[in-house]
Amino acid sequence: MKKIITLIALALIANLSISQVVFQSDLSSWAAGNPSDFFGVRTNISATNVVEVTTGAVHGTSFANLINATTSHKRLTTQTLGVVPGETYIIEMWIAGTAGDIRVSHYDNNNSSWGAYTSYQTISGTGLVKYTDSITVASTCNSIEYIISLRNTTALGIGLDSVVITGLLPSQIDLPVTFDDLAVNYTMTDFGSNASMLMTDPTNASNKVMRIIKPTGAQTWAGTTISTPTGLATAIPFSITDKKMTVKVWSPTSGTPILLKVEDASNGAINSEVSVNTTVAAGWDSLVFDFSTATSAINLAN
Repeated sequence: MKKIITLIALALIANLSISQVVFQSDLSSWAAGNPSDFFGVRTNISATNVVEVTTGAVHGTSFANLINATTSHKRLTTQTLGVVPGETYIIEMWIAGTAGDIRVSHYDNNNSSWGAYTSYQTISGTGLVKYTDSITVASTCNSIEYIISLRNTTALGIGLDSVVITGLLPSQIDLPVTFDDLAVNYTMTDFGSNASMLMTDPTNASNKVMRIIKPTGAQTWAGTTISTPTGLATAIPFSITDKKMTVKVWSPTSGTPILLKVEDASNGAINSEVSVNTTVAAGWDSLVFDFSTATSAINLAN
């Protein structure tokens, strides 16, 4: 059996869940030449490369100019922050600069370990831009230093005008789905040795997709449920006139059969499925699954 790799993206509008701000700084408070909320013990950027600018701030009265023109990253970290074990935190930073790469992570004080870095995002343009990313702390961690990692700035650096860190209780996944909303729980349910992982779109670095791999040796019926075992937040809105679902799929080959099955989360005997072959090799394909043609017909009463 060949290993089959597919990437799936669906269109989604999600409701925001309850959130709580755990850190907020407009870089307006400085002491001994350093921003008061930063320069935790894991900082390795020189204090001379973090400069207070007192004119032109959009948030507060000052902002920080961060300079690291080398290709090796430097870290600016916060003071110690209390966090909820296992929680995902949304990072929002307001940045201005004509060049530079920036990413985020955290240091786990409980386990004396570094969190995984996110992918670099490249800064360009002179106007203030909001940078958004997220970190997830370990289930045994309640204390971190938040890390801003940067490299490849100009000699003038980039301006950091505000940082907000918000803890979220992710909402249950629902249709339509994009895999891009940081407030949604995109935990998948794999079965039969399938393996899924949220990753960056190979054709668009600003887009998130779900990669699904059916490896050699997997069960013929292996698959991935697009939700946790509890299912979607609301029922799929099938009707007499609406029985089609569209899924954007990336596959390395054309002619790959993709089976989409809809099922009652509490009763697997209530289901319907349709198979459609991909028509594009190594590119995105919009596949339409018409459940009015399914052998196991949709029962609207269910």
